[in-house]
Amino acid sequence: MAAVTVKAGEGNILNVLGMPLRFLCDAKDTAGAWSLMEEEIPLGHGPPPHRHDWDEAYYVIEGALICLATPSTVLRERPLPVHECSSLRCPLILPHSSTM
Repeated sequence: MAAVTVKAGEGNILNVLGMPLRFLCDAKDTAGAWSLMEEEIPLGHGPPPHRHDWDEAYYVIEGALICLATPSTVLRERPLPVHECSSLRCPLILPHSSTM
């Protein structure tokens, strides 16, 4: 597998709920091991509650993200603030949503 550089403005863009999601590395290029995407989330917006069969991580470059996660042992959501230069990992199948 060769090293790949994706420059600013490059990469496949997918429109998800009106928000551009730019693929920096697609799972098909890593034999399904991982993928990396860049998303600009407008203030007050974000993905609705969902879950995946894989871990998902966020890294906030600018602003702050509020993630709502519902652990299987607790039946209520708890807000998890993620500030600039901070990250959050949601384990597989954990229902979660987020808002900028």
